[in-house]
Amino acid sequence: MRIVFSFILAGFSSFVFAQSLQQKVDRFADDYSLRHANLSICIVDIASHKVVADHRSERVAMPASTLKLVTTATALSVLGPDFQFLTEIQYDGTLSGSRLNGNIWIKGSGDPTLGSTSLEDTPDWEVLLSTWADKVEAKGIKAVTGSVVGDGSYFDSYGAVASWQWADIGNYYGSDARGLNFNENKYTLYFDRNTQIGRTPRIVRLEPEIPWIEWVNEVKLAGPRTGDQAYIYGGPYTYLKYVRGTIPMGRGLFDIDGAIPDPPMVAARCFRLALERKGITIGKGEGVIGGAVKGANRKTLFKHTSPPLSVIVDRTNQKSVNLYAEALIKLLGKRLGKEGGTQNGMEILLDYWSERGVSIDGIQLYDGSGLSTRNSVTARFLAEVLRKVSLDPKTFPVFLSSIPKAGRTGSLRAKFKGSAAEDNLYAKSGTLGGVRSYAGYFTGKDGRLYAFAVLVNHYTSSGGSMRMKLDRLLTSFCE
Repeated sequence: MRIVFSFILAGFSSFVFAQSLQQKVDRFADDYSLRHANLSICIVDIASHKVVADHRSERVAMPASTLKLVTTATALSVLGPDFQFLTEIQYDGTLSGSRLNGNIWIKGSGDPTLGSTSLEDTPDWEVLLSTWADKVEAKGIKAVTGSVVGDGSYFDSYGAVASWQWADIGNYYGSDARGLNFNENKYTLYFDRNTQIGRTPRIVRLEPEIPWIEWVNEVKLAGPRTGDQAYIYGGPYTYLKYVRGTIPMGRGLFDIDGAIPDPPMVAARCFRLALERKGITIGKGEGVIGGAVKGANRKTLFKHTSPPLSVIVDRTNQKSVNLYAEALIKLLGKRLGKEGGTQNGMEILLDYWSERGVSIDGIQLYDGSGLSTRNSVTARFLAEVLRKVSLDPKTFPVFLSSIPKAGRTGSLRAKFKGSAAEDNLYAKSGTLGGVRSYAGYFTGKDGRLYAFAVLVNHYTSSGGSMRMKLDRLLTSFCE
């Protein structure tokens, strides 16, 4: 009898808590700054599959970076946490003693971590290329009559998603995934700030060096503590770049990051230089292959593997790296028998969740990162995908740990300290102009696990004010 009573009491407690969640959502939706907004909210009880709180949960809205949760969940589910990308160093032609009568090739398979300077326990591009050069030297090769070729043909050569903003694609976060990626497809531009406010600071150098870039420098020096307000303009494959905006005055150099115009070409050039530093002569410089390669009979000198997918997914969600999400989307298309392009990957993603009972009505996706302003999802779709992932014991622990944890990791490391959300909330944020969003999981006061999504578009308050309101809402979910 006592067990039955306890069960009834627990059920009543969950019922009361669910009612309180709906009340909190309703109060948030009544905020004056949301009177013209597009708002979609959904909270799902993982165990019962009941929608316990809802506000227009089937209305589409832009998700921004919360879309990365769907991309990474799909990749983990399809490929498994132990999947690794493979990059091969190959050669064609013939070896005659220490002379290679042919070309050296870097054959990529879309590894977004290749040569990254930001990923722990992974060699940066300079160390990586030096190691590769050592291995070529160890094979006894002292001279190459041809070129060092960057082969990015594993994925398509589009260069950027068509619906990305022009103001984004020249900057590091607007770099699309290629079949051969390099240093997260970014370069660092250094300015000398030793001038007066209002003057144009001198460009000092670029790392890695890309000698083909021609700069139109329209940056101005602003007051101290004004932050990085400089942006780089220029599309993929183009080497004329405009850099505009302001950087703060101060001592020393100031740097901003841009998108490498053609990562396979830059990777080939940097590898050629690394080989030449080892005393290996290259006859014809560097080259690049972006499309399908025909008639290239190559042999593999050695192979390089990426960190496992679990590590890649962790960086994708914790640091919100667009490139990683785009590489995973293209990989899904490639691995499941289609061309390695974004649209093919999106079709695979939607088919995957539709086959598992998640409604995709009204969903329109144009990339894997959420950078496109044409993406349209519902809060119900996001919450349902998150619930489905939570039911897979092989995938869920890895996936959950990749999502920022309140007061502990990623973008939430310094937030929610001392609140009910600390240690109880896992949430990925999303931000675009006029867009603020969150999606993830929380443990309620009733001890149950919930999946949730909150999408806010076109609010009338400031971005900072809306962020604080959302933080208070998420905290209240755990109270």
